[in-house]
Amino acid sequence: MNYVQLDLAHIERDTSPIFDQPRIGDLANERTSVKLIFLDVDGVLNSSAERLATSINEKCLQRFCHMVHETDAHIVVSSTWRKHKPFMEKLLFSLDNNANGTPVAHRVLGKTVEIAPFERPAEILQWIRDFKKGFPSIQVTDWIAVDDMPLANMHPKMQGHCVLTTIQAGFLNKHIAESFGKIGHRDSPVSVMDR
Repeated sequence: MNYVQLDLAHIERDTSPIFDQPRIGDLANERTSVKLIFLDVDGVLNSSAERLATSINEKCLQRFCHMVHETDAHIVVSSTWRKHKPFMEKLLFSLDNNANGTPVAHRVLGKTVEIAPFERPAEILQWIRDFKKGFPSIQVTDWIAVDDMPLANMHPKMQGHCVLTTIQAGFLNKHIAESFGKIGHRDSPVSVMDR
């Protein structure tokens, strides 16, 4: 099954900044360290079963929101959804209105900048560098990228930081466990920054 191809030329671009300054300011007042999850949407929060690239699968969303809550992590949107305002609005609404009642949209700290098509590892690594430079009082202790692209094969610095999903199934229970193993959860923190 393939996604329906969309003509995105007429869809309003999302021109919001890459850092959500008010949220990061609040975060800096609350803590000195942060865990990050770089989120792709297609192939993570939906699958080829939905047949439309603008859909979100409720089960995948519930699993992802549970993982975010249990890891106490914050989200950076790395998906191509970040480029289109209606998609970002739908994503943020979905993150706050998932069926398991764990709103997590307030944990979105921003989005990666577009460098070039299929350069997601470089975009993620650039966001981390820019965050560290712009907000030196907040240490990035752990981070993962949840994506259906094999990011670990695309850049050596991505190895040990990727949770690979599939376009056929999206985010599954096994990905929750894998995420816990890479960035820990509230009851048993794990650090992967030096791996």
